[in-house]
Amino acid sequence: MTNTERWILILALAVALVPATALAQQGYPPPPPQYPPPQYGAPPRGATTFKPGFELVGMAGYHVASDVSFASGHASIDGAASYGAMLRYKPRPMQSVDLLWVYVPTNMTVVSTLLPGIQSTSLSINYFQVGGSTSFRSDRVEPYFGATIGAAVFSPGTIRTSSVTLNGSDLWRFGFTVGGGLKIWIVEQLALQIDARMLAPIWFSSASFYAGGGGAAFGVSGGIPTIEGNFTGGIVIAP
Repeated sequence: MTNTERWILILALAVALVPATALAQQGYPPPPPQYPPPQYGAPPRGATTFKPGFELVGMAGYHVASDVSFASGHASIDGAASYGAMLRYKPRPMQSVDLLWVYVPTNMTVVSTLLPGIQSTSLSINYFQVGGSTSFRSDRVEPYFGATIGAAVFSPGTIRTSSVTLNGSDLWRFGFTVGGGLKIWIVEQLALQIDARMLAPIWFSSASFYAGGGGAAFGVSGGIPTIEGNFTGGIVIAP
């Protein structure tokens, strides 16, 4: 082996024995550290991801109403069972657009100076309403409140006396409701609901229009002849 070969062998051994720290000082990066795989915890209990959707509610309960007064007397509306349904569309969390229907088959007693004695007849009440509600859900409990406006329809039956027969006809009036309740979610698609609601029809008795040098005005007179309360329980289905 020549001197040149010996020097090449010595140089190769020296390079092989250089420590990693010395190589790092010469500009070589150290090997990347080894990290454990990431750990993901379970989502909190009751947390859900909101998606716009519908809720269908079926309701049944009890309905009460105050007496109705008119020029020649008054009428008493009996308390009775009530039924209804509601379709809610929830475009965003805690807010919904509501379609409401309430049906009450009941009876009323009429006392009038135009009729002999006390007369009784059947009465059907329907409310067709649209509105909105706001809710506040915490885990499985969701209280809410809201209001609706629309039509109130009163359909009295026939009153027969010895001297006169009065055939009832549908009375369509503007009406509104205000109420609230509580939903208790059994699973994400099924809940129990308790609802209490005030219903009020509005009778418009007259209207007037005035125009003059000072401007123009339009006026309507009327009132709320009866206040009704509707107390129901129901089932909520959220497909």
